[in-house]
Amino acid sequence: LRSHSCVIHQKCQSLLMQSTCPSHSGNHATLGSKRHGTTQHLLSGGESDLIGALRAVLLYGPDGTSKPIPADAERLRDNCMKKDEKDRANLLMKLIVDSLVALIGNNDSDAMTTSFLSSRFVGEILTIPLLTWKLSPS
Repeated sequence: LRSHSCVIHQKCQSLLMQSTCPSHSGNHATLGSKRHGTTQHLLSGGESDLIGALRAVLLYGPDGTSKPIPADAERLRDNCMKKDEKDRANLLMKLIVDSLVALIGNNDSDAMTTSFLSSRFVGEILTIPLLTWKLSPS
């Protein structure tokens, strides 16, 4: 059971870690085709960076072409993302939060890594414009 827990811990950590791939690391807010390419790369499974993938989906939509704040966002409010897009973002958010909680609750977790991932979650996800409109309240 302990070795199984260790494997789960390592997998959670690797899925949450920021990519070190030089061609796809860095600022996801880049404009133009690079942004679309980065978003598509994250969503196609090219990287195992769940935090980056969630950020890309919430900022630019599943196809990478949406603006972070739509021009008519105030009118649209909760409808700025389609229900199926919200459902997918909710699942990814739940997976990330559950993985972070598992890492934090694991006595074998490296405190520095856990702190880094928690800070990254706050800095890259909780600061997304209109976040509460882009996720379902559940």
